[in-house]
Amino acid sequence: DRLTVNAGVTNYTNSATTTFAGDTFNAHAFATSSTAVPPLFSLGSSSGLPRIGIATATPYAMLSVNGLAGVTQFVVGSSTGTNLIVDSTGNVGVGTTSPVGQLAIEMGTNAFPFWIGDTGTSSPSFVVTGGGNVGIGTTTPAALFAVSGNTYLNSNTITYASSSAGTLTLSYQA
Repeated sequence: DRLTVNAGVTNYTNSATTTFAGDTFNAHAFATSSTAVPPLFSLGSSSGLPRIGIATATPYAMLSVNGLAGVTQFVVGSSTGTNLIVDSTGNVGVGTTSPVGQLAIEMGTNAFPFWIGDTGTSSPSFVVTGGGNVGIGTTTPAALFAVSGNTYLNSNTITYASSSAGTLTLSYQA
């Protein structure tokens, strides 16, 4: 076995296994200097389980990414085609590089930016369309809020109100 360091490049000529003592945080670390805190990347174990840390010497979980001020914490994709991002403030974005809230979903070319359904079915229980319509039991909500199926309302008071309509029309469609 041989380890060669040449002009900042590390080459291993044979496969090798490194064993860490149990419960050893930061057993092996990569950093920009011997005094760099936190390290760029650290390996270790806790309670017999492997731990990998990015920008932390004491990973909380099997993989921990410690956010640094002003630096995006996690991305799946690229700066121009991000599928998932966790920004430096902890906001999560799906289909956006700039989430404006704790969870931001941008539609892109998908038919539904938000869909909840059963495993293995193509029928959703709940959808939100790109236009903002909400559907329960339907993939084609024709209005801002649409329910397909039986509805049960259990309340002493059900209020229908409008800030702009002078009259209220209730209709039955078979």
